[in-house]
Amino acid sequence: MAYQKPVIAPPWLGWVDALPSNVAQMNSFRQITNWLFNKGRIMPFPNLTAFPPVPDNNPVTGNPFAILGMDSFQDQLYNWHTILLTQNAPVYIDPSSISGFFLPTKFGGGSSEFSPQSLNPFSIEIYANQAYFANAGNKLAYVNGDHWWFEAGDVPGTCYFLGQLNAHLIMVNTIEPTADQLGSTKWPARVRWSMSGNANVWITNPVTTLSEPTAGFTDLTDVEDQLTGFTTMGNVGYAFRENGITAMSPTGTLPPFRFENFSIGPKGIGCKIPYTLASFGNFCCFVGTDDLYYFDGANAPQRIGGNAKNTIFKDVAALDDFAKSLLVGRLWPGVDYLSWWLALPNGTDTILWVYHFDDQSWVREVLATRDLSALGQVVSG
Repeated sequence: MAYQKPVIAPPWLGWVDALPSNVAQMNSFRQITNWLFNKGRIMPFPNLTAFPPVPDNNPVTGNPFAILGMDSFQDQLYNWHTILLTQNAPVYIDPSSISGFFLPTKFGGGSSEFSPQSLNPFSIEIYANQAYFANAGNKLAYVNGDHWWFEAGDVPGTCYFLGQLNAHLIMVNTIEPTADQLGSTKWPARVRWSMSGNANVWITNPVTTLSEPTAGFTDLTDVEDQLTGFTTMGNVGYAFRENGITAMSPTGTLPPFRFENFSIGPKGIGCKIPYTLASFGNFCCFVGTDDLYYFDGANAPQRIGGNAKNTIFKDVAALDDFAKSLLVGRLWPGVDYLSWWLALPNGTDTILWVYHFDDQSWVREVLATRDLSALGQVVSG
């Protein structure tokens, strides 16, 4: 009988590293880089344009400061703004030109300068048509669309992660002033919430009495290490720690929230790598200790690392800076592409893993840059 060459045809299955090549399906790839899969077909990776540098030079190196956060919001007059956050200043993009930056010229409501002593990525939360931001450096602050930035009222310090739930702004993993106001203390297991409906009212004294009964905080005593993220799905908030998840539910009375373990540590499932938690609609994704997970709050976290897990965790182990992560619903207008983008800086490059939910497949991209602050704007059109 004559030899019949096997037909290799779509639908393509993406990256497969869990099976030997001689038994893996022929429409899968042992390695594939800088391509995407969409509905079983191969498509080129989107063309990326270099993002213009923010014009605020580092006095030490003379180079532009790195962008540590980016988001868009609509102010109370229905005008849209895109804010960039660096270690030096909040910066807007002029809507008439991507290169037309302008800087706030004056601090609003005080005399402090914007100089967060932190290179952590900024957590940004849009609340009441204002963009609140924190990265464990300056106090929690916000912009409302004009050229000033403001500290968030009587907020006691800052935090690593932000969220909102039931009309409260939420601070997670906080850094707060000491009783004598001469230093600060880290509270890695603390969840603090603002007054209902007002993110500029927190407390009058970080040690004694609350001025507003709907504001408050709790320390999660079952957190063995630290909180690593926060997201809201439906009417429940989820505080992630390295080895577990705690559900935060409104009570309808005082105190306004109750806390229950969804996943129990110290050997439970949690967000092991900070800043890898990303949410979209009513679900989220994150990197755990042993796999990559999908979680919707209704069911236990589901493993989605699949056949690419081994290689992904090799790249996670080689991570030499903060990871970045986001979920998007489209690549550009008219092209739906519900996917999770996980960026892992390494050396002069960034390894970018993309999981497409329709195909349940992974692909690996290698980008010759470490600055992916604008990634969300690039892939969401």
